[in-house]
Amino acid sequence: MQKYLFKVYHEYDDYPNSNREFLKLIGVYSTIEKAKDAMRRTAELPGFSNYLDGFSISKCQLGKDGWADGFCNGLCEGGEE
Repeated sequence: MQKYLFKVYHEYDDYPNSNREFLKLIGVYSTIEKAKDAMRRTAELPGFSNYLDGFSISKCQLGKDGWADGFCNGLCEGGEE
């Protein structure tokens, strides 16, 4: 039986003040319902309430590697990103 976890993130940028993006892991939850509850709770907090569209939930499989194919920062061989 495959087990999944649900990660809640919040991301925002402060353009045009600077060219920085801010990504925060809010938490990791055992069900999608718990993840959504955490998102709703966090959305009421100072700062987060100003950037409500910055929330996301990511489903991941427990015991499975992420980034199994590596990554490219735009400088890969052959010009691929």
